[in-house]
Amino acid sequence: MRKKLEKRLSYLYTGETMSLILFIFISYLLNYTFPQMHLYSLLSFWTSFLLLEFLLVQGAVYWFVKWMRLRSENTSITPIRIVQKLRSLKKINVGFIIILPGAFIADYVKWQP
Repeated sequence: MRKKLEKRLSYLYTGETMSLILFIFISYLLNYTFPQMHLYSLLSFWTSFLLLEFLLVQGAVYWFVKWMRLRSENTSITPIRIVQKLRSLKKINVGFIIILPGAFIADYVKWQP
């Protein structure tokens, strides 16, 4: 059971880390392939993209800490300091989410025909 959980946690943190890297690469390719979309000049794109990347970093750290703790201490309980950090980052996450509709409205006003 422990090996199965260890493998699962490993998949979770590597998946989040790979997503973090691939989304950067894919957004670059999308902007390179379709420059007429003006993707990098959209405030809504950057706000959404930074929120996505920020959440992926938090997820990767969370799963990595759980995986390392399971390997070293034979328990997968998340340390309290990590939980406290994630709770403090929750305010930043909510801030991004609150800003997002305004960014979409600003882009619509700026780019409407």
